[in-house]
Amino acid sequence: MTTEMPPPPDPLPHAAGREESSALEWLFSFADWERGVGWNPNAAPAEAWKLGRTRALLDLAGAPDRDLRIVHIAGTKGKGSTGAYIESIARAAGWRTGLYSQPHLHTYRERIKLDGRLIEVEAFVRGVDRLKDLVERLASAHPDAGEPTTFELTTVLAMLAFAEAGVDLAVIEVGLGGRLDATNALHTDLSVITTIGLDHQQILGNTLTKIATEKAGIVRPGQLVISAIQRPAVRRVLVERCQALGAPLRFAQRLERRSTTRPSPLPLPNSLAPMASP
Repeated sequence: MTTEMPPPPDPLPHAAGREESSALEWLFSFADWERGVGWNPNAAPAEAWKLGRTRALLDLAGAPDRDLRIVHIAGTKGKGSTGAYIESIARAAGWRTGLYSQPHLHTYRERIKLDGRLIEVEAFVRGVDRLKDLVERLASAHPDAGEPTTFELTTVLAMLAFAEAGVDLAVIEVGLGGRLDATNALHTDLSVITTIGLDHQQILGNTLTKIATEKAGIVRPGQLVISAIQRPAVRRVLVERCQALGAPLRFAQRLERRSTTRPSPLPLPNSLAPMASP
Protein backbone atom coordinates (compact mmCIF):
# COMPACT_ATOMS: atom_id res chain seq x y z
CA MET A 1 0.00 0.00 0.00
CA THR A 2 1.27 3.48 -0.77
CA THR A 3 -0.25 6.95 -0.49
CA GLU A 4 1.28 9.12 -3.21
CA MET A 5 -0.96 10.23 -6.03
CA PRO A 6 -0.51 8.70 -9.50
CA PRO A 7 0.52 11.34 -12.05
CA PRO A 8 -1.46 11.38 -15.29
CA PRO A 9 0.53 9.68 -18.05
CA ASP A 10 2.10 12.16 -20.48
CA PRO A 11 1.34 11.33 -24.10
CA LEU A 12 4.53 10.99 -26.13
CA PRO A 13 4.79 11.37 -29.90
CA HIS A 14 6.77 8.26 -30.80
CA ALA A 15 5.34 4.73 -30.97
CA ALA A 16 7.12 3.45 -27.83
CA GLY A 17 5.95 6.52 -25.95
CA ARG A 18 2.36 5.96 -27.02
CA GLU A 19 2.56 2.32 -25.92
CA GLU A 20 3.97 3.34 -22.54
CA SER A 21 1.29 6.00 -22.14
CA SER A 22 -1.43 3.49 -22.94
CA ALA A 23 0.05 0.98 -20.47
CA LEU A 24 0.19 3.62 -17.74
CA GLU A 25 -3.37 4.72 -18.44
CA TRP A 26 -4.56 1.15 -17.93
CA LEU A 27 -2.41 0.68 -14.82
CA PHE A 28 -3.63 3.92 -13.22
CA SER A 29 -7.25 2.98 -13.87
CA PHE A 30 -6.92 0.72 -10.80
CA ALA A 31 -5.99 3.62 -8.48
CA ASP A 32 -8.12 5.83 -6.26
CA TRP A 33 -7.31 9.33 -7.53
CA GLU A 34 -8.05 10.85 -4.12
CA ARG A 35 -6.10 8.38 -1.96
CA GLY A 36 -3.33 7.12 -4.26
CA VAL A 37 -2.03 4.06 -6.10
CA GLY A 38 -2.41 1.82 -3.04
CA TRP A 39 -6.21 2.07 -3.06
CA ASN A 40 -8.97 1.09 -5.44
CA PRO A 41 -12.64 1.75 -4.60
CA ASN A 42 -13.51 -1.49 -6.39
CA ALA A 43 -11.12 -3.62 -4.31
CA ALA A 44 -12.65 -5.91 -1.69
CA PRO A 45 -12.10 -4.19 1.70
CA ALA A 46 -11.70 -7.43 3.67
CA GLU A 47 -8.31 -7.62 5.35
CA ALA A 48 -7.71 -11.11 3.99
CA TRP A 49 -7.62 -9.69 0.46
CA LYS A 50 -5.03 -6.99 1.29
CA LEU A 51 -2.37 -9.63 0.66
CA GLY A 52 -4.62 -12.22 -0.90
CA ARG A 53 -5.12 -10.35 -4.18
CA THR A 54 -1.38 -9.94 -4.76
CA ARG A 55 -0.68 -13.55 -3.80
CA ALA A 56 -3.43 -14.77 -6.09
CA LEU A 57 -2.08 -12.71 -9.01
CA LEU A 58 1.43 -14.03 -8.39
CA ASP A 59 0.22 -17.62 -8.29
CA LEU A 60 -1.78 -17.13 -11.48
CA ALA A 61 1.44 -15.84 -13.05
CA GLY A 62 3.36 -18.94 -11.99
CA ALA A 63 4.69 -17.56 -8.68
CA PRO A 64 7.73 -15.73 -10.13
CA ASP A 65 8.73 -14.49 -6.67
CA ARG A 66 9.46 -18.04 -5.54
CA ASP A 67 12.27 -18.23 -8.08
CA LEU A 68 13.90 -15.09 -6.70
CA ARG A 69 16.19 -14.31 -3.78
CA ILE A 70 14.41 -11.37 -2.12
CA VAL A 71 15.49 -8.81 0.48
CA HIS A 72 12.42 -7.10 1.97
CA ILE A 73 12.83 -3.65 3.56
CA ALA A 74 10.41 -1.91 5.93
CA GLY A 75 10.80 1.08 8.23
CA THR A 76 10.06 4.77 8.56
CA LYS A 77 13.36 6.36 7.57
CA GLY A 78 16.02 5.11 5.21
CA LYS A 79 14.14 2.43 3.25
CA GLY A 80 15.07 3.92 -0.09
CA SER A 81 18.72 4.57 0.71
CA THR A 82 19.12 1.15 2.35
CA GLY A 83 17.66 -0.53 -0.71
CA ALA A 84 19.93 1.48 -2.99
CA TYR A 85 22.99 0.54 -0.91
CA ILE A 86 22.17 -3.18 -0.91
CA GLU A 87 21.44 -3.20 -4.64
CA SER A 88 24.63 -1.30 -5.54
CA ILE A 89 26.80 -3.53 -3.34
CA ALA A 90 25.36 -6.67 -4.91
CA ARG A 91 25.78 -5.24 -8.41
CA ALA A 92 29.39 -4.25 -7.67
CA ALA A 93 30.00 -7.87 -6.63
CA GLY A 94 28.93 -9.00 -10.08
CA TRP A 95 25.35 -10.01 -9.30
CA ARG A 96 22.39 -9.22 -11.53
CA THR A 97 20.01 -7.09 -9.48
CA GLY A 98 16.43 -5.92 -9.36
CA LEU A 99 15.24 -2.97 -7.25
CA TYR A 100 11.58 -2.17 -6.56
CA SER A 101 11.08 1.16 -4.80
CA GLN A 102 8.78 4.15 -4.58
CA PRO A 103 7.95 6.91 -5.24
CA HIS A 104 9.43 7.94 -8.58
CA LEU A 105 10.73 11.35 -9.68
CA HIS A 106 10.35 11.56 -13.45
CA THR A 107 8.76 8.40 -14.82
CA TYR A 108 6.77 5.59 -13.25
CA ARG A 109 9.24 3.07 -14.67
CA GLU A 110 11.83 4.28 -12.14
CA ARG A 111 10.08 2.09 -9.58
CA ILE A 112 11.40 -1.04 -11.30
CA LYS A 113 15.14 -1.15 -11.97
CA LEU A 114 17.29 -3.89 -13.44
CA ASP A 115 21.05 -3.72 -12.87
CA GLY A 116 20.70 -0.10 -11.76
CA ARG A 117 18.71 1.02 -14.80
CA LEU A 118 14.98 1.61 -15.01
CA ILE A 119 13.00 -1.04 -16.82
CA GLU A 120 12.93 -0.54 -20.61
CA VAL A 121 9.70 0.66 -22.21
CA GLU A 122 9.30 -2.57 -24.19
CA ALA A 123 9.64 -4.74 -21.08
CA PHE A 124 7.28 -2.48 -19.14
CA VAL A 125 4.60 -2.62 -21.84
CA ARG A 126 5.05 -6.37 -22.23
CA GLY A 127 4.62 -6.81 -18.47
CA VAL A 128 1.44 -4.71 -18.40
CA ASP A 129 0.02 -6.84 -21.22
CA ARG A 130 0.59 -9.90 -19.04
CA LEU A 131 -1.15 -8.14 -16.14
CA LYS A 132 -4.27 -7.59 -18.23
CA ASP A 133 -4.69 -11.33 -18.67
CA LEU A 134 -3.99 -11.93 -14.97
CA VAL A 135 -6.65 -9.42 -13.89
CA GLU A 136 -9.25 -11.21 -16.03
CA ARG A 137 -8.24 -14.56 -14.57
CA LEU A 138 -8.35 -13.12 -11.03
CA ALA A 139 -11.91 -11.93 -11.55
CA SER A 140 -12.89 -15.38 -12.76
CA ALA A 141 -11.06 -17.38 -10.08
CA HIS A 142 -11.70 -15.03 -7.13
CA PRO A 143 -14.75 -12.84 -7.77
CA ASP A 144 -14.91 -11.88 -4.10
CA ALA A 145 -11.46 -10.24 -4.27
CA GLY A 146 -12.64 -7.27 -6.27
CA GLU A 147 -10.18 -5.37 -8.44
CA PRO A 148 -6.50 -5.09 -7.56
CA THR A 149 -4.86 -1.73 -6.87
CA THR A 150 -2.24 -0.08 -9.04
CA PHE A 151 0.40 -0.78 -6.40
CA GLU A 152 -0.54 -4.46 -6.20
CA LEU A 153 -0.31 -4.76 -9.97
CA THR A 154 3.02 -2.92 -10.08
CA THR A 155 4.39 -5.28 -7.43
CA VAL A 156 3.48 -8.27 -9.58
CA LEU A 157 4.90 -6.52 -12.65
CA ALA A 158 8.23 -6.06 -10.87
CA MET A 159 8.39 -9.74 -9.94
CA LEU A 160 7.64 -10.77 -13.51
CA ALA A 161 10.39 -8.47 -14.80
CA PHE A 162 12.95 -9.68 -12.26
CA ALA A 163 12.20 -13.34 -12.94
CA GLU A 164 12.34 -12.81 -16.70
CA ALA A 165 15.73 -11.07 -16.35
CA GLY A 166 17.04 -13.83 -14.08
CA VAL A 167 18.29 -11.49 -11.37
CA ASP A 168 20.48 -12.92 -8.60
CA LEU A 169 19.00 -10.59 -5.98
CA ALA A 170 15.75 -8.63 -5.80
CA VAL A 171 15.58 -5.75 -3.31
CA ILE A 172 12.00 -4.83 -2.42
CA GLU A 173 10.89 -1.73 -0.53
CA VAL A 174 7.62 -1.77 1.38
CA GLY A 175 5.11 0.81 0.19
CA LEU A 176 3.38 1.58 3.50
CA GLY A 177 3.59 -0.18 6.85
CA GLY A 178 4.43 -3.80 6.25
CA ARG A 179 1.89 -6.27 7.61
CA LEU A 180 -0.79 -5.52 5.01
CA ASP A 181 1.43 -4.08 2.28
CA ALA A 182 1.23 -5.80 -1.10
CA THR A 183 4.96 -6.60 -0.95
CA ASN A 184 4.32 -8.74 2.12
CA ALA A 185 2.61 -11.30 -0.12
CA LEU A 186 6.01 -12.13 -1.62
CA HIS A 187 8.13 -15.14 -0.76
CA THR A 188 11.15 -13.41 0.83
CA ASP A 189 14.55 -14.51 2.15
CA LEU A 190 15.72 -11.66 4.39
CA SER A 191 13.87 -8.95 6.31
CA VAL A 192 15.52 -5.58 6.89
CA ILE A 193 13.93 -2.99 9.17
CA THR A 194 15.24 0.56 9.11
CA THR A 195 14.64 3.18 11.80
CA ILE A 196 11.00 3.26 12.90
CA GLY A 197 9.30 6.48 13.96
CA LEU A 198 5.86 8.07 13.86
CA ASP A 199 4.52 7.99 10.30
CA HIS A 200 1.14 7.55 8.61
CA GLN A 201 -0.45 7.56 12.07
CA GLN A 202 -3.98 7.72 10.66
CA ILE A 203 -3.38 4.31 9.07
CA LEU A 204 -0.71 2.56 11.15
CA GLY A 205 -1.58 3.85 14.63
CA ASN A 206 -0.68 6.77 16.86
CA THR A 207 2.05 5.16 18.99
CA LEU A 208 5.48 3.74 18.27
CA THR A 209 4.33 0.35 19.52
CA LYS A 210 1.41 0.20 17.08
CA ILE A 211 3.49 1.40 14.14
CA ALA A 212 6.34 -0.99 14.96
CA THR A 213 3.84 -3.87 15.14
CA GLU A 214 2.66 -3.09 11.61
CA LYS A 215 6.19 -2.86 10.23
CA ALA A 216 7.31 -6.00 12.09
CA GLY A 217 4.62 -7.80 10.13
CA ILE A 218 7.21 -8.55 7.42
CA VAL A 219 9.08 -10.94 9.75
CA ARG A 220 8.89 -14.57 8.60
CA PRO A 221 9.20 -17.71 10.76
CA GLY A 222 12.83 -18.73 11.09
CA GLN A 223 14.04 -16.03 8.71
CA LEU A 224 16.91 -13.68 9.56
CA VAL A 225 15.93 -10.12 10.45
CA ILE A 226 18.42 -7.25 10.43
CA SER A 227 17.34 -4.05 12.14
CA ALA A 228 18.73 -0.57 12.56
CA ILE A 229 19.24 0.73 16.09
CA GLN A 230 15.74 1.36 17.46
CA ARG A 231 14.05 3.19 20.32
CA PRO A 232 13.26 0.97 23.34
CA ALA A 233 9.53 0.67 22.54
CA VAL A 234 10.28 -0.40 18.97
CA ARG A 235 13.05 -2.74 20.03
CA ARG A 236 10.67 -4.56 22.41
CA VAL A 237 8.15 -5.12 19.61
CA LEU A 238 10.80 -6.50 17.25
CA VAL A 239 12.32 -8.78 19.87
CA GLU A 240 8.92 -10.18 20.87
CA ARG A 241 7.85 -10.70 17.26
CA CYS A 242 11.07 -12.47 16.31
CA GLN A 243 11.04 -14.65 19.42
CA ALA A 244 7.45 -15.68 18.71
CA LEU A 245 8.36 -16.73 15.17
CA GLY A 246 11.78 -18.18 15.91
CA ALA A 247 13.39 -15.60 13.64
CA PRO A 248 17.01 -14.66 14.43
CA LEU A 249 17.30 -10.91 15.01
CA ARG A 250 20.44 -8.81 14.64
CA PHE A 251 20.64 -5.13 15.48
CA ALA A 252 23.15 -2.92 13.72
CA GLN A 253 25.90 -1.48 15.92
CA ARG A 254 26.95 2.13 16.08
CA LEU A 255 30.17 2.93 14.28
CA GLU A 256 32.75 4.33 16.69
CA ARG A 257 35.49 6.65 15.57
CA ARG A 258 38.87 5.16 16.33
CA SER A 259 40.53 8.51 16.93
CA THR A 260 39.29 11.99 17.71
CA THR A 261 42.61 13.67 16.98
CA ARG A 262 43.17 15.16 13.57
CA PRO A 263 46.37 14.16 11.78
CA SER A 264 49.11 16.77 11.56
CA PRO A 265 49.23 18.58 8.22
CA LEU A 266 51.90 17.48 5.79
CA PRO A 267 54.84 19.87 5.49
CA LEU A 268 54.72 22.10 2.43
CA PRO A 269 57.52 22.03 -0.14
CA ASN A 270 60.07 24.83 0.38
CA SER A 271 58.94 26.53 -2.79
CA LEU A 272 55.36 26.88 -1.44
CA ALA A 273 56.18 27.73 2.17
CA PRO A 274 56.26 31.53 1.63
CA MET A 275 52.78 31.41 0.07
CA ALA A 276 51.38 29.78 3.20
CA SER A 277 52.77 32.48 5.52
CA PRO A 278 50.27 35.00 6.89
